[in-house]
Amino acid sequence: MEAAKWFRRAAKQGLPEAQYSLRRAYENGNGVAQDRSEAAEWYRKAAGQDETDAQYLLGDLYRRGDGVAQDDAKVAYWYRKAANWNHDAAQKTLGSLEGNADSAGRV
Repeated sequence: MEAAKWFRRAAKQGLPEAQYSLRRAYENGNGVAQDRSEAAEWYRKAAGQDETDAQYLLGDLYRRGDGVAQDDAKVAYWYRKAANWNHDAAQKTLGSLEGNADSAGRV
């Protein structure tokens, strides 16, 4: 509970690492009530500050519809943002998704 309080303070000051850590607290219910939508909001804040792990994982949330509405355009957007920063998993996942789209006749 105490750690979540300090993460919240730092996250509200705009520190992406704290925002990313606070999302984990909400995602798993560590020190706060579990809230997948609130976790997604903290992912968005960190991702918007070029926190590449948050960008990749936010894309994953949109792919699964976990705490957010499923949205293929946002999946591609966030994976691409992370991939552009050389995030290895984002590059692999984006390549796989694009390969699947090509084989299905979509681009």
